[in-house]
Amino acid sequence: MARSAEDILKEAILLETRGKLFYANVAEKCDSPSAKKVFEMMSKEEDEHIKFLRDQFKNYTEKHSFFKPEAPEENPEETIILNVLTDKIKKVKELYLKSGAAEESLQEIINYTQKANSILEKLSISDKNKIVLRSFSDQLMKRKV
Repeated sequence: MARSAEDILKEAILLETRGKLFYANVAEKCDSPSAKKVFEMMSKEEDEHIKFLRDQFKNYTEKHSFFKPEAPEENPEETIILNVLTDKIKKVKELYLKSGAAEESLQEIINYTQKANSILEKLSISDKNKIVLRSFSDQLMKRKV
């Protein structure tokens, strides 16, 4: 059964809200000022997504159409962080495409995550920050796309 646009928008708002709370929680637990800043930025970014989706929902329920979004303002610091995250996402996508099968893809992604976690263990950061980053990694692995 096809889902309505309203139902999809409601679910998207809920998912963005959950993401915001997750990032805010991780930021709160970080000892590292730079990691804290990244997760606070990600939480704030979710606010923009939530507002955008709520505005789309309101417009759709009133006019039965979506509006074209405005172009976002560029922030150089955010651009650098987004480029780093984009590179990581591209690597995961490459692993997925390379494997050709869902089960193999999942195993490749798990291997990549385990390798990242082993590198994490060698970093000279506090154990608390390692736990927070490991938790973040685990949450990403459990997240359904």
